[in-house]
Amino acid sequence: MRYTRKKFFAWLIIHLILFLILILCIFSFNKTKKITINSNFVNLYEQPTLTSKLNKQLVKKQKVIIEQNKINWLFVKTTTGKSGWINKRQLKINDIPLLYNIKIKTNKQTNLYTTYSKKSSVIQRLNKNDTLYLLNTHANFVYIKTAKNKFGWININDLKATDKTHLNFVDHSIKNLPKEIYAKNNQIKLYSATSNKSKIVTSLEAGEKLEKLSLTSNWYKVKTSNNQIGYIPTFDVTPNTFREPTKEINNYLKNKVIVIDPGHGGEDPGSITSDDRYEEEATLETSKKLAKLLKEKGAKVILTRNGDDTVSLAKRAKISNDNNADAFICIHYDSTEKHNVASGTTTYYYHDNAEKLANYINNNLAQNLPLPNKGVKFGDHQVTRDNKQPAVLLELGYLSNDNDAALAFSDEYQKTVANSITAGLENYFKDK
Repeated sequence: MRYTRKKFFAWLIIHLILFLILILCIFSFNKTKKITINSNFVNLYEQPTLTSKLNKQLVKKQKVIIEQNKINWLFVKTTTGKSGWINKRQLKINDIPLLYNIKIKTNKQTNLYTTYSKKSSVIQRLNKNDTLYLLNTHANFVYIKTAKNKFGWININDLKATDKTHLNFVDHSIKNLPKEIYAKNNQIKLYSATSNKSKIVTSLEAGEKLEKLSLTSNWYKVKTSNNQIGYIPTFDVTPNTFREPTKEINNYLKNKVIVIDPGHGGEDPGSITSDDRYEEEATLETSKKLAKLLKEKGAKVILTRNGDDTVSLAKRAKISNDNNADAFICIHYDSTEKHNVASGTTTYYYHDNAEKLANYINNNLAQNLPLPNKGVKFGDHQVTRDNKQPAVLLELGYLSNDNDAALAFSDEYQKTVANSITAGLENYFKDK
């Protein structure tokens, strides 16, 4: 009887151990397959490209199950059964260590940079054959995590050749565009080289068909229907054509009153970067580029300040109200007390009459800018709160982040912002 009882207890213990192992395996499996959204908003797309249809927005603390893991994209399913693709740039990287499953190695000693430029600050020196975890790509750089949890950028030429063969170094927002692409707007310039300071080959009309030949960083080499070859910025093209481009594009902004408010100025310089550049300068330059583009499209543009002027928040809103503005766009750049802890863009509105405008503009910012998009939010700002007109406030990057700051003061980024806001306004007025 004792022998039987011992055997029974031994059998019971073994099965309990096996049961616990099974539970741990299931727990481990679920742990490696599920993540919690820690960003305020994350877009869910039908396809792994920012040009595809937007299914919905995931919100903070929402749980999703990962079904596919690509370099820049995750295919996920929500607890309600909704599925789609999310871009890793919108996720908080430090909160999702399970994504670090693509290992690469260095082919020599190399620098780990704070951003995708050899002119940026060096975080540390990496050794040959160091194992790194690939997180993202941009132009000729990769964003990585080291074995000691350091994050930064290295040049692709410093990777082993075997690692380079399976990487796709094409910007995530435009890699899936077809061979035939089209000019987005009228009077877009085709340049002789990958610089807007190079010779202009020709001017393009909205909807003009182009043949995509190659991609260099953020420039396409294209051929026109007249066999003219040149370079065009990626943000100036679209995969969609237009039936009546001139009529459609020109009418939406014509005679619309747009008030542009460059944040800060005068006695209030705003945030400051690590290399002593002020927010007031970036907001003004961005606003001037936006104003120029809108005027070219027939809009009546009013700037709340044209120089380093002190303008009260109440007066900025009053300018919009007094001129019965069709839209009020306030330009800002964000900041945090700690250095390099936040990145991305956010679109704020206060009154219900501005929510649609905020969504249209934000959708274009999300598609075109190389920073995480934090979505559309309610924000209690005086320039939008006191505004009776449709008014939004845009935070276009964090000046406390070296990468965001470098972009904020770059001519190309400011032009991309201007093009994106303009496209959002066109879609907004078209819908009205």
